[in-house]
Amino acid sequence: AGVSSSTSYGAIDNYSGSTPYATNTVSLDHVTVDYSAYAGVRLGGNATLTVSNSTSSNASNYGLYIVSSPATISNSAIVANSTCGIYTSGSPVTNAENNWWGDPGGPGVNGANPVCGTAGAVDFTPPL
Repeated sequence: AGVSSSTSYGAIDNYSGSTPYATNTVSLDHVTVDYSAYAGVRLGGNATLTVSNSTSSNASNYGLYIVSSPATISNSAIVANSTCGIYTSGSPVTNAENNWWGDPGGPGVNGANPVCGTAGAVDFTPPL
């Protein structure tokens, strides 16, 4: 499913606890997801996520919450989320190169949204 719009006070969610709702492909292009109650985008169960030219901000916990799913996030802003910009668990490695984290140094620098979860599971170099 492709999404090209904005959602406020909502989220894109195919994952509930340890059980995904569906195995599918989610593509977000030029989308703003903000003020979500838990995570702006929550994905699991081998669903494939592609995010480009989008913003995930102001979530009460995570901008993106990815469990055991291939994901590519590029040319996007991941900012002002309460806990983490991206949370990952399991493999494969999430490709999050060329994104804005709130600081030119990348995630976790000078208050910018950090990356949380499995160590080394997010490739965020280079940041924007």
